[in-house]
Amino acid sequence: MVIRTLRWLHLYGALVLAVPLLLLFVSGIALVYKNDFWRWQHPELGAPLPELSAAGHAAAIERMEEMFDAGVGLVKYPQPDLSAYHVWLADGTEALVDPRTLEIIDHWAWWQRPTAVLAEMHLHLFADETGSEVIGWIGLALVFLLISGAIVWWPLRRLFRWNSLVPRSTSRGRLLMFHRNLGVITLPIALLLIAAGTGVAFFQPARVMLNAMFGDTVSQPLASRPARQSPEGSEQPLRALLETAEQRLPAGRITFVYPDLAGTGVLMIRKKMPGEPHPNGLSFVHIDIGSGKPLAVTDGENAPPGDRLANWLYPLHSGKWGGRAWQLVVLLNGLLLIIMLVAGVLAWLRKPRAPEKSRSVRHSPAA
Repeated sequence: MVIRTLRWLHLYGALVLAVPLLLLFVSGIALVYKNDFWRWQHPELGAPLPELSAAGHAAAIERMEEMFDAGVGLVKYPQPDLSAYHVWLADGTEALVDPRTLEIIDHWAWWQRPTAVLAEMHLHLFADETGSEVIGWIGLALVFLLISGAIVWWPLRRLFRWNSLVPRSTSRGRLLMFHRNLGVITLPIALLLIAAGTGVAFFQPARVMLNAMFGDTVSQPLASRPARQSPEGSEQPLRALLETAEQRLPAGRITFVYPDLAGTGVLMIRKKMPGEPHPNGLSFVHIDIGSGKPLAVTDGENAPPGDRLANWLYPLHSGKWGGRAWQLVVLLNGLLLIIMLVAGVLAWLRKPRAPEKSRSVRHSPAA
């Protein structure tokens, strides 16, 4: 009874989610190589990183605030794999800016570039924050589908044949065998990547859960800004604020600058420490804009165990850890999930229809 119920849930859950899963698999594979695509489009993005001081970065950010009519909402420093400022603007558009000349390399809205369309699809399903939450629930459903598929396969494990991974025909029986056996082979890596992606979608709840495993209490989101302490109206130069950020956690490098568009009076700087697996780091320095004094410092390298585990979710899922080898693992896993999904749907479509029952019609004498 349990196996029959799981088989039914596995089948119809996969059929209901087939289209969104296909979209997520395809877009996820493509986004692994997003920066490679950008460097192919704009060769200057592969140039060596310029050596800029805090004053140089501050001047560049101030110049970008003049260049764009919309407010600058977020600035990512040039990185080893992308030698440009990546700027998110308050009107929802993005831009790449050359760090040497401060010329705009590209400026786009999400529907104007293929990489941006794929990112919007994979991160939000074209539905902003609501879409992000839906993706998290789809991730949980996919974890269930993978586990339930393995449970349904278990009584049939003696029928496993390695040669079934190359189906000799597209008959329903061969497709089902291929689907089941391929699912079992891909299960460990697929579960890891899908669970990590679900953790990214539900980052704060996942972080709370991981910390609870070690007896640590988490109440505030990781990047919550503390309250300003200086009186309103005073403001330190951006150069001085960035210099202060560089002095805190000096072993790390700045990855993001979050300008204070909301008027909180607190500048947030994100850094990557040497021991952090996350490509952008999960270390933060919050600085009072009025006094220039640090209000809070979060060291991701020496964070509680749960936070350090949460630090692994994004790099594992996105292929941003382990170099080209892990990117290849993520690519192959995505392709195998697509093949497995298509094989399962085709097997269902080829299910023979139940014969229609012949019915004899009795006519009453009054008919």
